[in-house]
Amino acid sequence: MVWLLGTPLFLFAQESEELNTDRPTRAQSPAVIPRGTLQIETGFEFQKKHSEAGDQKEYLDPTTLIRIGILKKMELRLNADLKKERTEALAGAESKNKLGFNDVMVGAKVQLYEGKGAIPQVSFLGNVTLPVGDKEFRPPHAAPEGRLLFSSALSDKVELQYNLGYRKHRDHEEYRGEALYAVTGDLKLTDKLTYFAEIAGQKPHLGKAEHLADMGFLFKLLPNLQLDVIGALGLNEEAPDYFAGGGITWRIPR
Repeated sequence: MVWLLGTPLFLFAQESEELNTDRPTRAQSPAVIPRGTLQIETGFEFQKKHSEAGDQKEYLDPTTLIRIGILKKMELRLNADLKKERTEALAGAESKNKLGFNDVMVGAKVQLYEGKGAIPQVSFLGNVTLPVGDKEFRPPHAAPEGRLLFSSALSDKVELQYNLGYRKHRDHEEYRGEALYAVTGDLKLTDKLTYFAEIAGQKPHLGKAEHLADMGFLFKLLPNLQLDVIGALGLNEEAPDYFAGGGITWRIPR
């Protein structure tokens, strides 16, 4: 037991590069984790949306991303969520529950340009959602996704991250293409505490866009152990009414 408690402190003492995560925001950082390291980002998320048919609640618990640094400017990524959907129908109709694995993805992030200050760091993120998991959630075949990731350091305490992308995605009963965007501002309050605010959305092919705004905090317990919390509100009728979540990131050094 003493060894288990002491191990994290020993490992963290070896960590030299700053921890950078891709959760809990919709925007993904262009930063690539160091070569030879493993980073686990996991947590939970709950969202609710009201419609004429009733209330739809969605739980992702856990939602997990595993990042593996294989080259100086490239990482491999594995993602899977355990998803539960509950539709609470209006009077006279039966409520429905669905449970299964969702968004089982493999992919890679490649740094294209290091950037400096306001000149952005640039990376490309490519994922493929596999046709595995619960039949209620999985795509009919492999579904590609690509994003350009940007980050600009506006000062020692302020950073701006922004993404543009496109994916093939199954949304309830429909399988369609979607354009994606996200813009996040980070404000470093202390060495351990960071505040963020974000605007994000998606526009399906032949459908209406949905937009949301979120905010939250990142708290660094140790150099490679971080907690996060997030809350969001939908900005239009197509978006969820709200969502909330939290999680933890742990980088295992080489």
